[in-house]
Amino acid sequence: MNNCLYFICPTDFLESVIDNNRITDLNYFYTSLGNSVSFTDAKINTLKKIIKRNEITKISFILANDNPILKDALQFQKHSNIKGLRAFYAKIIANHSNSLIHKKSNISNWLPLFLQDKINELEDQLRKQSIYDIEIEGKIFIRETNHFSSVLCEKVMWRRYFSLN
Repeated sequence: MNNCLYFICPTDFLESVIDNNRITDLNYFYTSLGNSVSFTDAKINTLKKIIKRNEITKISFILANDNPILKDALQFQKHSNIKGLRAFYAKIIANHSNSLIHKKSNISNWLPLFLQDKINELEDQLRKQSIYDIEIEGKIFIRETNHFSSVLCEKVMWRRYFSLN
């Protein structure tokens, strides 16, 4: 059985798109604004139970290229008063500022780096729980063309820079 757990943002409205493009037997969804989920010990323990009970073989982080939460984090922070988003926004801004992707660049240029960071975070936590047999991927939904683009998976993806001045 090929069952997949999708980490998605509810503001992207991707559940039906994913279900219509389904290549797995069953789809399960975990939603958090902007894929802001943080993998605490309690969440990893719950996730471990979900993986086992539902025979999950694949986990996908998916965001749309026009995700309103990430756009807001990088531009206006209108939603920073929502519980849990203030710290998430601060992390997004810090990671974006420290990446080689210029601050005024399109969110689509920065999104693969963000998703890769989430993949790395979950992989590290699952390894601590001795879970190695789950495929983890990232995808960006390109709304203009109605297709998914895969995120290339490399362990070191956040390209940080510093000044020697």
